[in-house]
Order: sequence, then structure tokens, then C-alpha cells
Amino acid sequence: MERVPTSLPHSSAQSETFGCGLTRVRFLPLCVFRHLAQSNTTVMFNMQNMGLYKKFPPEATVLTGFQSFIVHIPNCQQQVDNASRMLRYLQPSGSDVSMDFLVRSAETQDFLDKLKEAHMAPATVLNYIKSMIRFVLYLKTRLEFAAEDPDFDRKCEAYLNLLKALKKPVVKAHGAWKTRSDVLLQGGRSLQSCQRLLHEAKNDMRAIYRTLLQKQHVSPEEKLLFRYYCVAIVILQHFQKPGALEGMTVTEWLSRKTVAGRVCVTFSQQGVSFALSQEEAAMLEQYFLSVRPDYIYTNAEDDGTFFLASRGRPLKGTTNDLSRLHAHYKLPNVTSQEIRRVVKAVVAASCTEEQKFAVDLYMGRSAALNRAPSRTRTLDSTVTTSALLSSLGRYEPSPESPSVHLPLTCEGSAEERSPRAHKRTREEEEEEDGRGRRHWEAFLQRFPVTLSGQQRADAGFPSHFYDKWRNLQFCQRREYLQSKYSSRCPTVEEVAKEISEQGWTANHPHPEDVVSKWRAAEKTPGESERGAIGGETGWKLASRTFVGSRGQRRRRRPARTFKPSQVIVISSVTQVSLEDTG
Repeated sequence: MERVPTSLPHSSAQSETFGCGLTRVRFLPLCVFRHLAQSNTTVMFNMQNMGLYKKFPPEATVLTGFQSFIVHIPNCQQQVDNASRMLRYLQPSGSDVSMDFLVRSAETQDFLDKLKEAHMAPATVLNYIKSMIRFVLYLKTRLEFAAEDPDFDRKCEAYLNLLKALKKPVVKAHGAWKTRSDVLLQGGRSLQSCQRLLHEAKNDMRAIYRTLLQKQHVSPEEKLLFRYYCVAIVILQHFQKPGALEGMTVTEWLSRKTVAGRVCVTFSQQGVSFALSQEEAAMLEQYFLSVRPDYIYTNAEDDGTFFLASRGRPLKGTTNDLSRLHAHYKLPNVTSQEIRRVVKAVVAASCTEEQKFAVDLYMGRSAALNRAPSRTRTLDSTVTTSALLSSLGRYEPSPESPSVHLPLTCEGSAEERSPRAHKRTREEEEEEDGRGRRHWEAFLQRFPVTLSGQQRADAGFPSHFYDKWRNLQFCQRREYLQSKYSSRCPTVEEVAKEISEQGWTANHPHPEDVVSKWRAAEKTPGESERGAIGGETGWKLASRTFVGSRGQRRRRRPARTFKPSQVIVISSVTQVSLEDTG
């Protein structure tokens, strides 16, 4: 049987030859073969044919020293291999590396052109250049090379400049001339657009929730969508990692605590807490009571994982759940990694350093978790951070993106999703706003916003009232601290002492934040004039001698001193001309 070469892009067969000379041909679908032809296999085949995989022996002295120099880098072996391949192209013969490559600029350019001809991605070409830059920096630390060639350092600098110049077009091709934060802030997705799925699906999921609450029949497809939505709440609204969500246990859910109107759940393994609103917690509770038991089979053991797949196994595809729910509502897919980057960019542009650190803790970033011991993390700070993130992600639909509600087959929910019901809701919008203002006024009457005021979560008010109340109290406490130290900049210890004396344990500005943002209070025009006369000065007015009522000579010294060339205004002095004195 004739052997079919696998490198031909138009071929739809793969073959392998056995020792006895027989060849087995395995036919693949044409679409699969085309996908393989465009994958990394094609690049590796081209590299092999062009001789770009040739390397120096691994026991070469310079390469072993280079590996020891970068042993702290996770992919140090890949760095050594990249440098070895590039050096072998510049020096085709010999078993050890010669320093002559430092003057071979044309060959260096030719090697990078060969990588492009092999259809290598710009990111991989960039890695080759970075590896070579590290190698040259390592050579500069070897004193024996500088002793043999006095011009060695100059050659290294010239070669580094060459590599940096060749790196620029590759970076531009890779699209890395802007940071991810700049791209996100200058035309990328906003936080509201990333959370649009939660807004679009809310009415449908509320209908399914009511049906489950009433113990009515719900189809398996609707239950699956409800599980997707619960996953989206934790990932898109509270920005938790998919791995942490997949490891969430029933014990962690049953150990949840209510703090200031929010339900706090803690991942015991990561030590990360997030705060759900009352509605979000009700959604997850209904999933736990009405949807999760359907996924537990009689012959399967329940290992205590909170989110289960349809076959009863622990859920391992939360990213796929998000993707399917986005596809169901015909929305662009948003991954956990993407929305976490957007949050980081938004917080960096609009929040203080203290708030940035609190958000990093809330999202479970490793750097923040290592800086803050677990005993210092409180649920009060978790609730405050959750309120901050909720205020950043308020969804406001635009005319360009009308609401899309796909019909579900949930019984008893057709009226809610009908256009007539949507029109009726808009007509009653003004009345609902009036009721909301009255409820807010009643909330303020029961819980006035004061420096030492407190609130209770069991008062029966909406959860966003508590968030708004905390924001008002936070601003009030910040203004109090700023007014207390309006004349001079306080120290961190003084602010911390004042906060301790007030008895504030949470929802207050950080002392470092108060000190760093201190500004002197602006003076009124009257205060400026008084300061011109009564400020601290460098010299005193001349003493004035006068005769008292009993004929004694007395000397009066001014109580204040003034700087040279300072303007002095004395309103009680009357100007008298020489003619008037006679």
C-alpha cells in the first residue's frame, strides 16, 4: 500500500509504517485534517525541514552556566533551548558556543525571518528574542570573556540594542504595545456590558424561582438554565474564580452568615469570602433545595460538592455553563478571566489604595491573600467591598442594546414576559419610584445616618438600602476626620487613635488614606487679611514711647511680629496732611 504523506494539506489520510513493512492508513474527516494542518504541527514540520530545531549539545559549558543563571525562572529549560537553537543557526559548526555571534547581525535578522516563514506566531518569536536577551545579559556577568576581549562589553551592548530594535516590529505584530488595562479602558468591554447577562436573564430566572418555590413542575432544561444562572451570579457578579466555585461544598453553604443585610459565604480552602444580596442568596438556596437533589442518583454517593453536574458528579465546567447561558440569550461570551481583568482596570482607575487591596482580597488574588493573614479578614469588610463592587457594576441598558428575553416554557410565567406586561411596568415606573422614595425615607427615619449609627438586617427593607446607608455613613465619617484636622496634617497614629476613640470598627476611612489625602482648608478673605497681620514673622515693630497720665515715660512693645516687606493694614490710623498740622 502506498504511503500517504501527512504533510500535504490536501490529504485526508494519516499513515504509520510497522517494522514488517506494512502500512496502516487512518482516514480522517477533511475538516479535522485541515484543522490539524493549521495547528502547531505544521509549524513544527516547517521548523524541522528548515533546520531550525538544531541545537548545541546540552553539556556545552556556556549553556549549562546559563541554565544555572536562570534556574529561578519556571520555564528555564525552554529559555535555554530557544537560545541554543538561535546560537546554532548563527554558528552552524562546533560543539561549544563562540562569542563571534555578537557581530553577526545579518544572520540574527535572517533567523527571525526564517521563524516567520515557518508560520510561527509572533508571541513565540518574541519568546526567542527574550531568551537571547537574557543569554547576552548572562554573558556580561562572566568576567573571563571581558578579560579575553577588552571590547567584549561594547559588543554585548551593541547586540542587545540590535535585539531590542528587532523586537519592536514583533511586539507590534503581537498587539502588545498597549497594556490590557489601557485596551479595556479605551474602547474595550465595560463592566456593565460584561454583566449584561445577569440583567437579561433576571426576569426569566425569577419566574423559575417562583415556580420552584411553589413546588410546581419545572422542566429539566429550565433547571439546567437555573443552575447556569446561579454559577453566573458568583462569577459575573462577585468575580470569584471558577476553581473556587467548583470546590464549594454544602458545608460552606450551610455555614453562611448574614451581616448587615448580606449573606456571606466563605471558601474554607482558599480563605476567601463573598457577600450575596438577599435575592441572590435566595436563588442559590432554591437551587440547593429544588435542583441539586435531582442530580443525585440513588446509586451515587454525594461527596458534599455544592454544584453538581447533571449526572451527579462534581461540576467541573463552570466556564462552559457561562458560555451556554450567553449563547441561550444570544449575547457575546464573557469569561471569568476577562471580567476579572475589567474589574481590575475599573478599580485601578477609580478607587483608593485601600479599596484596591480590599477588592483583591474579595476576588481571592494570591498577592493580597499572602499580605493579609486570615485572622485580619472580617465579614464587615467583605460586605463593604461587596457594596463597592455592586455600585461599580450597576447595569444601565442603552438604546443601542435593547433587552432580549427568550421565551421559556415555565408554567405561569407567560404573562410576565409578554409585551403587554412590559408596557404596563413602564407605565407604573413613576409610581414605583415614588414608593421607593417613601420606603427610603422610612428607612432613614428608623436608622438615621450618624457617625455612630447602626442598622439591623432584619428590618425588612431592600438590601440596596443598607449599601446606600453604609456609603453615606462612610462619607460622613471621612468628612468628620477631614474637618477635625483642617489646620494641620495629622499623623497616622493620631487618626488611628481618633477612630479608636469613636469606637468605629468598620466602614471608616483608613488612617493612611486620610493622611495621604489631607489638604489645608481654604481661608476666607477676612481670614487672609488677619493672617497678613498676625502671622508668625521675622522681626518686630519699633517700640513706641509715650507719656502716661501721671507723666511717666512708658514703652509699649507690639504683641505680634511681622516679616520684612509684609503689608500691614492698621484700620484705626487716620492720615493727616502737613497743612492740617499747621
